[in-house]
Amino acid sequence: MTLACVLRRLSDVPALTLAQRRDMASALRTVARLSGRPLTMIEANVPTVRGTLDGILPARHGMSSGRWLNIRSLTHKALDVVGVPRIPGRSRQRPSPAWQQCLEPLAYKPYRIALLPFARYCSRIGVEPSLVRQDVFESFAREREDLNGRARPRETYRSTCRTWNLAVRAVSSRARDRDTGFGR
Repeated sequence: MTLACVLRRLSDVPALTLAQRRDMASALRTVARLSGRPLTMIEANVPTVRGTLDGILPARHGMSSGRWLNIRSLTHKALDVVGVPRIPGRSRQRPSPAWQQCLEPLAYKPYRIALLPFARYCSRIGVEPSLVRQDVFESFAREREDLNGRARPRETYRSTCRTWNLAVRAVSSRARDRDTGFGR
């Protein structure tokens, strides 16, 4: 399926208002124009669309950052509406109780805020904090690359791994200090 197919399918979605249909169609056409590729040449999957969007420099075309964010958002919304598999950029799912307990002692910044998407992912697939291994991080990265429209999924993966390691050290250090009497 290509973005041309997505554009055609938008007219078959009864839940869309005329304005929504028009805005999504305009966003898709703008992506084609700015990328220099026809909609028939852009595959309708998250990695391809994300790569196409990331390759466009809106300022080069005299476009404001606000307009560009709207185009990105409407393009991803069009994919959602026609049923292209994608996970939302922001999940509202609460982490499991074990993950909440794990995150609770961590400082909001830099640890908890960075680890929350990973905790939600692990909760969704049934992996508790004590069971996290490298393969879980790798499956998180694959899902981010394949189904998440947000920019720079590899950087998010690396940042999550780095933050996890820092959080483990911070919690281990606090536990050691508590056990040995340091920090009292």
